[in-house]
This record gives sequence, C-alpha cells and structure tokens, in this order.
Amino acid sequence: VGNDVWYSATVPASGQILVNTNTGVITDGGMALYTTTGCSGTFTLIECDDDDSPNGLMPQISVGGLTPGSTVYIRVWEKGGDNNGTFSICATNPPPPPANDNPCGATLLPVNTSCVNTTATTVNAMATAGPPAPTCANYAGGDVWFRMVVPASGNLIIETNTGVITDGGMALYTAPSCAGPFTQEVCDDDGGTGLMPMITASGLAPGSTVYVRFWEYGNDN
Repeated sequence: VGNDVWYSATVPASGQILVNTNTGVITDGGMALYTTTGCSGTFTLIECDDDDSPNGLMPQISVGGLTPGSTVYIRVWEKGGDNNGTFSICATNPPPPPANDNPCGATLLPVNTSCVNTTATTVNAMATAGPPAPTCANYAGGDVWFRMVVPASGNLIIETNTGVITDGGMALYTAPSCAGPFTQEVCDDDGGTGLMPMITASGLAPGSTVYVRFWEYGNDN
C-alpha cells in the first residue's frame, strides 16, 4: 500500500541474480523485480514475492535468463505499510541452476506408449524471464523445463510423481522455438497423484515441439 523503496543491480555474466532480504524493524516485507529501458521507462514485472526468504516473513527473488550487463530494478515495501523501518537487502550471483532451467535447455522427454519416468530437480532453479507466468498452482519461480515432439495423433499425456517435491504445478506451452513467443495451452495443479500435476492435451500439431514448465507449489520446497 505504498511506502516503497528502490534498488538497482547489474546482472552478472551468468544472467542470474538472487536478491534476499532480512528483518530489521520490518519483519514482514514484499519485493518485486523489474526490467526496464531506463529508470523512467516502461517497467516489466519479472517476479513478485512475499515470504520466500529463509528469514521469517521476508521476500527473496531468484531469477535467471536475464541479459548480462543489464540493469534490473528492485522494489521493497513492508506488507500493509503499517510498520515502517529498517531492513537489510543483498544481491548475489547464485549457484548454477539445472541445465533445463530455461526453455532453450529444456530436457527432451521421449513420448512412449506407457509412462517411463525421468528424474528431475528444481534445486537452484530460477524464475524464467520471458514466457508468461503460468496461471495456476501458486507459481513463485523455481521452474524447470522439458520439451517433447508431438506424435502423429496430436495427443499427449504428461504425468509427474513425487520425490522431495510433493506438491507441484505444470504448464504446457506452444512456441515456434525455444526463444518464444510462448502461448500457454494447459495449466494444471493437482490433476495427477496426490498434489502432483498431470496434463492431458489434444489437437496439437503433429511433429511440432511443445514445452512443459514444472515448479513446486509456492517455491518453498
């Protein structure tokens, strides 16, 4: 509700940045990260976070796929604007993410006649800048990507199973290439076993490549 302050950071060569906050007088904060053409330009929201920091109810944002050397802008506020005061903030170049952290590194999944599982992880995964945020399952970053070639039937079933993650979300996109633009076709929260997602899609273009984004619900596990 206002009373925000701003920071800028230069994106390192990795294209990744992790911004974390810690408590002071403020013990419950919010944070948003934007890209823009300049401090007075048009701002594009990349990620907004409430409580992802390990520091209580403070925010943390981890983003990859940014342009190295570019400037990002970070907006911080106290939740509700009713307890203004000090806090601390830092920006770091985080550990390398998984190879399939972005669509152009998406893991190729074979399309079989029965389910054959591929083990994957979201450890150190970033939010992906570019494709539109998925519309289900409390997306808060930490996504990984997969791709598959649509069979002649034009139909696909994508299933997931639990590991350390027991509550996930998944979205299927069509795109002319891994650089986009991306169109979300299906988004699923709990369509599979337990709280895990499953997507059933039909009417896809045979021989085309589609992209699947997976994330942990709320990005806190």
